[in-house]
Amino acid sequence: MTSLGEFGSRTFLMGDSTMMGRVYRSPVPIKNRNTAIAFKIVQLSLLALCIILYSMGAYLENSMFRLALSYGTFGAYLMIPLAVLGGFIIGENTPVLLTFYNLAGAFLFIAVGSLAVDSWWGLQMTLDITSRSADVSAAQHDSNMKLVAGMICISNGVFYFVDALVGAFLLNSNF
Repeated sequence: MTSLGEFGSRTFLMGDSTMMGRVYRSPVPIKNRNTAIAFKIVQLSLLALCIILYSMGAYLENSMFRLALSYGTFGAYLMIPLAVLGGFIIGENTPVLLTFYNLAGAFLFIAVGSLAVDSWWGLQMTLDITSRSADVSAAQHDSNMKLVAGMICISNGVFYFVDALVGAFLLNSNF
């Protein structure tokens, strides 16, 4: 069944949800929405830990590409979950691209974490040689914080992958 709808000076032909089929999406049930909100809060908490710990040892990084990739990932995935979380709180439907964002986040966080662990490994070799002639305890501490940040980034990447699977099957289906 169709009806006429007016918006300002324009008139539109509008169909109901049975006629339009896939155009209208049903709202996400409250239980599923709460699950998604919990995932986003945990992801933002892990991201805050990553930023703090990674920044402590960032001055030890030699590669500008690694720094740009790390902070680019941190910045992007600070904004995306906040926007999605805000949409969930005000009652918006689940974005269709949320699964893609979560898969990209999984890939990027695992890449950043792997690069941080690799950087720590290379730095350990240098610090072992340097420690014979100088005190490197401060650099060692900051390097270890970067290692912990790398491990948390990898954990966050796994968490984003699980969120992508849960979001694809739980939020975009009718069970």
